[in-house]
Parts: sequence; structure tokens; C-alpha cells
Amino acid sequence: MQQIITALERENTLLRSALDAAAAREEEARTHTHAAREERALLLHMLQEMQQRYDRLLEAPRSPAPPRVSPVREPAVSHTPAPGEDPRGAMRRRIVGLLQQHPEGLTPGEMRTLIGVERSLADTCLGMLRYGLVQRVGRGRYVVAEPASDDRL
Repeated sequence: MQQIITALERENTLLRSALDAAAAREEEARTHTHAAREERALLLHMLQEMQQRYDRLLEAPRSPAPPRVSPVREPAVSHTPAPGEDPRGAMRRRIVGLLQQHPEGLTPGEMRTLIGVERSLADTCLGMLRYGLVQRVGRGRYVVAEPASDDRL
């Protein structure tokens, strides 16, 4: 009888420790869930604040953009492509002229800034590279390949 009582007491102790461990895990899970809810509430609040700021910015009156001033002076007579002439030629001539002024080479972004155009010149530079008008002298840096002749521009 004493052996049965000892075995039952051991089993009871093991069950109580398992129950205590389960209770501790449950409490930890509750704490974690509570922290996650608080974090979600904070993030939702931040998102709502950002949305309100965005809405206020959209509703705010806009000031007119300052006129863009090109750092490179345009010639007095602008070249307008004649009918049948390749319109890309004018931009290519401007790029070649700019690269002749900068023998160290320029990136398309630098060219765009110096010429004063809005669009990217990367594709134009790649086309000029294919036609042998420019050479690449580094990652994204171009120089004039040779003196340009008007028939290739």
C-alpha cells in the first residue's frame, strides 16, 4: 500500500509541475498577445496620422514651381529638325558638344543636369555608344569617341 501511495505522490508532483509549466506558458502567451495588440494599435495610430498628414498636404495650396534655368546657354538660333531629318540628331549634337567640353567624361545624369532636360539620357547615350559616337570609360561614364561628323548625328 505504501508503494502505491509513494507512486501516486510522485505522479501528483509531476502533474503539478507540468500544470505549473503550462500555466507559465499560458501567462507568457497572454503577455505576448497583449504586447502584440499594443504594437498593432500603435502602428495603426501612426498609419492614421500619416494618412491625415498626406490628406493635409493634398489639400494645401501649391506654390508655383520656380522656372527651370538651364546652366548651358542655348545658341541664339535653335536648330529645329527639317522635315525628314532625324530629331534625335539635335540632342546627340548637344551631348557630343558637352562631352567635348568635359574630356574626363560625364554620366547621363550629369549631362541631363548640364543640358537642362527633364528626361533621362541613359538610352540616348547607349544608342550613341552603339553608333560609335561615344565611348564608355567607366561605369555609366561617357566621353566622345572621336570628332563627330554631322552625317552620324
